[in-house]
Amino acid sequence: MKVYDTLIWHLLFNVMQVMGFPERYIGWVKRCVTAAYFSVNLNGSLVGYFRNERGLRLGDPISFYLFLLALEVYTALFSWNIARTSFDFHPRCKALDLSHLSFADDHFIITAATEKSFQVIKDTLEEFGNLSGLQPSYQKSVQCILLVLKKEKKMDCVT
Repeated sequence: MKVYDTLIWHLLFNVMQVMGFPERYIGWVKRCVTAAYFSVNLNGSLVGYFRNERGLRLGDPISFYLFLLALEVYTALFSWNIARTSFDFHPRCKALDLSHLSFADDHFIITAATEKSFQVIKDTLEEFGNLSGLQPSYQKSVQCILLVLKKEKKMDCVT
């Protein structure tokens, strides 16, 4: 299943409303997103028509931008969960309150290697999945663990 296939429309329209998009524009987007009908090709003939109940059409020029709006919920949710819990920032990112970077549908989460920080990440991804219908692809995910050593230790390791 592709990433665009599972997005829950209701979330998208609510995000647009909260962000101050004009109701008229939201209505246009609703009609574009929800008006698609599909049929099945069976032995060279199209059989039946059915409506999609969620997701965005891959290849539609506006889909990418709508998807990014939905990801704003992820960013807000993650920031909110960090603020209300004892999330441990990575030592090099604490002064900036830098916890994650996003580009399109790629996310780089930066944290100290503590159980409570991993729990915040897990809970945020679960909650976002329940709200949006989007789930991370753990098969395609990469985990990198980098150690930050004190200056004295770095010198010991180098020499």
